Amino acid sequence: MIKVTTFTYEDLDDLYANTYVLSDDDNNCVVIDPSNNNLSVVNFIDKNSLNLKAIFITHGHVDHIKGAEILVSHYNVPLYIGFYDADKLKDPYQNCSMFLGNPVILEIDYQTVADKEVLRLLKEDIEVIETPYHTSGSVCYYLRDSHLLFTGDFILQYSVGRCDLPSSQPRELEKSLSKILVLPKKTKIYAGHGKSSTIGEELLLNPFIRR
Repeated sequence: MIKVTTFTYEDLDDLYANTYVLSDDDNNCVVIDPSNNNLSVVNFIDKNSLNLKAIFITHGHVDHIKGAEILVSHYNVPLYIGFYDADKLKDPYQNCSMFLGNPVILEIDYQTVADKEVLRLLKEDIEVIETPYHTSGSVCYYLRDSHLLFTGDFILQYSVGRCDLPSSQPRELEKSLSKILVLPKKTKIYAGHGKSSTIGEELLLNPFIRR
């Protein structure tokens, strides 16, 4: 069984960015989108005697990566990110931190992931789904057995992410949605901001989905 723990941080645009810790029955865990550089996730991992295996990034914007450096240095674990977003880790323009007045440059090692790649770091596979739109290298992470999907800023509750930022690819929306909407309706969506939903709810209530 996979347990999902959510940390929500207020970012500089007064949005609320979500960080997720996924843990299994063996006390292994991964972190998805470490959005803040404070020690709350570190304290949670240590307090619960969890073994951090890796960090997963859905896309390279500052509100999803700025907590990565402290986790990598503290635990010496790999960081996974989509190939076309990897350059954003070190580029304040591409990761949008420059626009917020506090440029972020992460000098950390990373490994890129590709569409349909499967990583076995917990007791359940984590599948990669490439979903370019919000950024060119956006990916979702899917746990098929538990029906869990982590979408970053691609799909938000009853909406989608903005597409007017560096490397956004608005023409890819429909194609990327087609990869996600075939998943079981009970699949729970954990987005980069806001509340969770399901594939079934999005099919009914998301105005960006053609019916």
